[in-house]
Amino acid sequence: MRPLLEQTARQCQSATRELGRLIARSWRRVRRSEAGEGVISAAIAVLVMAFLGAAMWVAFSGTMNTAQSKVDNNVTQIGSNNPGSASGSAGVGGTAGSGG
Repeated sequence: MRPLLEQTARQCQSATRELGRLIARSWRRVRRSEAGEGVISAAIAVLVMAFLGAAMWVAFSGTMNTAQSKVDNNVTQIGSNNPGSASGSAGVGGTAGSGG
């Protein structure tokens, strides 16, 4: 009975050592396969931010072009004689037709 118990204990020790080696090899493989993950994640973040910046610039540029054309039209209307105005000439600060 004793030799059987000793044999079983040796087999358990051997299996435990082999399992430890297998775990160590697996961790080494995992570490090697994830070696460039931080660099790749940073590159993806930079590309996402670049695309967001480009999209924001396009939206901003379009908004500013529209606003600029509206401002130009309003300034042109204010600076010209509008046939639709009551006194014929619109002055700055409500001085139209003051005569003096």
